[in-house]
Amino acid sequence: MHISYKKHCIPKGNGKYRILYEPNAELKKFQLDSLQKMYLIKPHKCNHGFVPGKSIATNANQHVGKKWVLSFDIKSFFPNTKAKKVESLQ
Repeated sequence: MHISYKKHCIPKGNGKYRILYEPNAELKKFQLDSLQKMYLIKPHKCNHGFVPGKSIATNANQHVGKKWVLSFDIKSFFPNTKAKKVESLQ
């Protein structure tokens, strides 16, 4: 499998940029298949990440017209998440 990522620079409100690395379609499919096989459960109906037919747009649609929407980002969450921490949650 050829693994490659496309780099996206998304402007932030403070004038800086957020860097995102998007895997190619083949890798995305591999990741989705792996997640589904690993957990052997259906994702919760509220989950939109890694769910076929769902996206950031389908997630956002649920919040249209709501009085309050809370949004936050955990900076560098995945690079700081150690394998032992994830394994301890199983």
